[in-house]
Amino acid sequence: MTESLRRFVEALKIEKNLNVAGHSMGGAIAGLYASLYFSDTQSLLLVDPAGVFATAKSPYLKDPTLLRQLVVQKPGDLNKVLHIAMQDPPFIPADLLVGQEKVMIDNAPLMSKLVERLILLNQSYTPDTFGTVVKSIEAPTLVIWGKDDKIIDVGVVPELMGELKDKRPPVILDGVGHTAILEAEQLVVQAYLPFLKQAIATPNKFAPPPAGSVPTAAPTLP
Repeated sequence: MTESLRRFVEALKIEKNLNVAGHSMGGAIAGLYASLYFSDTQSLLLVDPAGVFATAKSPYLKDPTLLRQLVVQKPGDLNKVLHIAMQDPPFIPADLLVGQEKVMIDNAPLMSKLVERLILLNQSYTPDTFGTVVKSIEAPTLVIWGKDDKIIDVGVVPELMGELKDKRPPVILDGVGHTAILEAEQLVVQAYLPFLKQAIATPNKFAPPPAGSVPTAAPTLP
């Protein structure tokens, strides 16, 4: 999926100075992207990102097979998943809830395939190998986390922050679960925009010089 993202941004010709953001599994993909393409990544935002953490307390991280419970496969499953993913699920009109649930049930085979792949990856990776990926991220990184996240618990934040090189103080949102981008979108935006503005204004020291520029030669002794 990370390589698909790379091919996508190359096709659009936007791969340079990219500001990458990801939530949950998307956070793991965004982090891997930033570690692989550090010369093109300007900044990184991680919102409740997935990973393999030694300090995890969440049952979904200790036993990844429980992720199968998050696939919406039959009527009633979406309401159950919402109460796992969110600390305080919003009111959703019945017609909209039923329509969204139907879409997710139709997509269940694809989601199940994805979950099985995640389970396999969790068996293949260790906190050490995952930490190696995180340590190779060079871009300025902002971490945002819901304090009441039941899927990826906030207790892993110190472990993640300890591996990051260029980090900002993490933003922990009280009363928010796993889906901060839905539960507290304004708070996410308020934290992210100043960070993004600063990151864009800061040159990426790993980026190659612009095409056509003349490199400065070191002076030589006579």
